[in-house]
Amino acid sequence: MKNLFILLMLALSLASCDKDLLDVDFSTELSQTSDEIVVNETLLHNKITGSTYETEFDLDLSNPDTQKYLDRIKEVETKDVKMAYIGLQSLAGNTQNYFLEITLNNQFRYEISGFNFDQVAGGNPLSINNAGLMEKLSSELENQKKVHIKISGNIPSGQLYRFKIQFSAKVNITAKAL
Repeated sequence: MKNLFILLMLALSLASCDKDLLDVDFSTELSQTSDEIVVNETLLHNKITGSTYETEFDLDLSNPDTQKYLDRIKEVETKDVKMAYIGLQSLAGNTQNYFLEITLNNQFRYEISGFNFDQVAGGNPLSINNAGLMEKLSSELENQKKVHIKISGNIPSGQLYRFKIQFSAKVNITAKAL
C-alpha cells in the first residue's frame, strides 16, 4: 500500500511538471564557405580605381546536431558571428579602410566599415558583434531554419585576387524534448 501511494504521488508530480523543464538546450556551430571569388580577373592597365565583389550562400540550421529537433525548435540565440577571408594574403601594408555589407534574406543589411585587409589577411576572422544582425539571424533561423546571406564589398585594385569567404555563427538552441 505504501509503494502504491508513492507511485501515485510520483505520477501526480510528473503530470503537473512544467513542460519547459523537459526542453532540451544545446549548442552547435553553423558555417558556410563561399565559392571562389575572383576580383580583377582582367586588369585594364592598372587603371581600375576600385573593385567590388559579391557572394551568396545559405546558412542552414539542418546539421547532425540539430536534425532530429528541427520540428521542435522553440528558440535560437546566435552568438559569436565571424567572417574570414580564406586565401587572401596580406596586401603589403595596406592600411586603407574598406567596407563590406552583409544582407540577410534580401531584407536586413548590415555594413562593416573601417577595417583593412591586412587585419583579416591569412584567414584571421573578423568578429561581428552587432546585436541587430545577431537578433535577425536568430529569428530567421528559428522561423525558416535557414537564412540566405549575401556578402559584398570592395577590395584594393591593381592585382588579381582569388579568395573565399567563410561565415560562421555559434547558436544556442532550445527545443522540445523528443
